[in-house]
Amino acid sequence: MARIARLARSGQSDWSFGGKMNKFLNVLLGAGLAALAIAAPAAADEGNCNASASTAWTQAGTGYGIEAFSHGKTCRDAVIGLYVTAPDGVVVFVEAFPAMQMMLTVSVQNADEMSKALAEWITQEGATLKMTSDLPEWAPGQELPMLGDFAFMPAEAYDAESYNVVRAENRPLLCYVQGMESMMCQVLATEGYVYPIGVQTFPG
Repeated sequence: MARIARLARSGQSDWSFGGKMNKFLNVLLGAGLAALAIAAPAAADEGNCNASASTAWTQAGTGYGIEAFSHGKTCRDAVIGLYVTAPDGVVVFVEAFPAMQMMLTVSVQNADEMSKALAEWITQEGATLKMTSDLPEWAPGQELPMLGDFAFMPAEAYDAESYNVVRAENRPLLCYVQGMESMMCQVLATEGYVYPIGVQTFPG
């Protein structure tokens, strides 16, 4: 968390991707990191449910990593988060949720259980959606792409044409459970930033 705090205080001055999209993502990332850096120390000082897990983001390439953490006096009241680091150590993505609103952590009772839940949350072993080519096709005339009986809900910016273009690019995906009945999917762009493509629904 000390590294997150340093990045938040620095305003991500080493974030070097060009263009307006990257500047916008930089603002969002800086705000998210700052919020986590502010919240984490207070929880850590009291904490009985501080835990962490890490794994390689193998489909993204050598050196990419996924880190997950929890902070809270109790596991029910904990905040859980994940962040992605590039090979040079720069944080390129961050996300956080209340543990009580997540299907993988809602019943966790202690830090050991939380560590196992966090590891399950970010594992890439056995993932069915590893690359954008694994996403379901958005066929002509179809209201939404379907993975079996369950809809994939593309992010608002996509229509069928733009969605299928990203599928064809075969970019690395990071999909992780959010809430109780869905999985968010993020794409690693060629330029190195991470952006959302949509949400895969599943039975809660």
